[in-house]
Amino acid sequence: MSTLLAFDPGKRTGIVEVYFDATTAAQLTYSEDVPGGVQGYLDWYEAKGYDDFWRCQDYVVAEDFIYHGRPGADVKDPLEVLGALHAHADVWNKELVLQQPAGRKVAVPDEAFERLGWTFIGKKDRNVKEAARHALVFLRNCKHMPTIKAIFGGPDVV
Repeated sequence: MSTLLAFDPGKRTGIVEVYFDATTAAQLTYSEDVPGGVQGYLDWYEAKGYDDFWRCQDYVVAEDFIYHGRPGADVKDPLEVLGALHAHADVWNKELVLQQPAGRKVAVPDEAFERLGWTFIGKKDRNVKEAARHALVFLRNCKHMPTIKAIFGGPDVV
């Protein structure tokens, strides 16, 4: 089994862990919505004792921050959380794969979660759901066929 840790950084940071192997579609094994920006993330990290959690991951993915000039857009929180993620990736000698914003429901439609049996409830899980999208985009880009087949129904869709 391989593990993938995915983040949707911001004022509320979505975090998911996914297990997968050569014959099994991605399985959601952990999810949490962490409020409080970078301090919330750091508190979560320390309180949970996640040194081992981070160290044991095979892949780490996060949404990159792209500022589009929208007035009132939250710029500070996602950048600070990304900074903390980069620092933790460096400490644990992990490559932090940054992805473009998933384009909610475009890169990975909500139906993909249903097909995998992943349940997210309402606004509270919005950031967790976006982190899960990043995990699935990563697996799609890596051509993880069991997940692709489970989500999209066939080997020709990549």
